[in-house]
Amino acid sequence: MLAATEWEPWLLGLAAVITSIGGLITSMITIRRSGKEAKEKADDECRERLRATRVEAEQLAAEIHDYRMGRRPTTALLPPSHPRDERPEEDDRWSHLP
Repeated sequence: MLAATEWEPWLLGLAAVITSIGGLITSMITIRRSGKEAKEKADDECRERLRATRVEAEQLAAEIHDYRMGRRPTTALLPPSHPRDERPEEDDRWSHLP
């Protein structure tokens, strides 16, 4: 092959063009693949955050329901330093309800 290139230099140019086209195609495929993987990863993270937010919303809804029914909240959303036997002052506004 090397001997053939001594007499026909256009083969080296053709090989360089084919190699560069192959490099460009490979780069484009890699960029598209990495974009797709990044989107899938972002979608997974979004689903996980949405799942956690829904759990928190359900806990808060249960706590609001307990407050409205005049019971102590069953969820453990209060900080550890909060005295659990004392109701917050906001509960006094519901004391007139049976």
